[in-house]
Amino acid sequence: MTTQEPGGLERLALVGLPGSGKSTVGRQLARRLGLPFTDSDHVIEQRTGCSIRFFFEREGESAFRDVEQSVIEELMESARGVVPTGGGAIFRPANRDRPRPGRTVLDLPSAPQQAPTP
Repeated sequence: MTTQEPGGLERLALVGLPGSGKSTVGRQLARRLGLPFTDSDHVIEQRTGCSIRFFFEREGESAFRDVEQSVIEELMESARGVVPTGGGAIFRPANRDRPRPGRTVLDLPSAPQQAPTP
């Protein structure tokens, strides 16, 4: 599924389940289109000062999702570039349902055999 806004080819957001290839595809798209690449997971790790796994274990899912939502909101409003979101971001309605003016959203599907197992 793709939602495209005016000017959206210079402002791309990639969403999908964990393991769907958002970061890999995002890097390649950014390189081909000559756009900046900003991985939301890396921004979260910079902001929290630790790995996502450690923050998640220490602070819990709710605190992590709050940080994730804040980072995604900031990145979606920034200028040009390709931004892959975290795999669980789509499960929070504020991340999933919020309009992204001027940003094209690409939903990367994953087959059940490609999805990570719990």
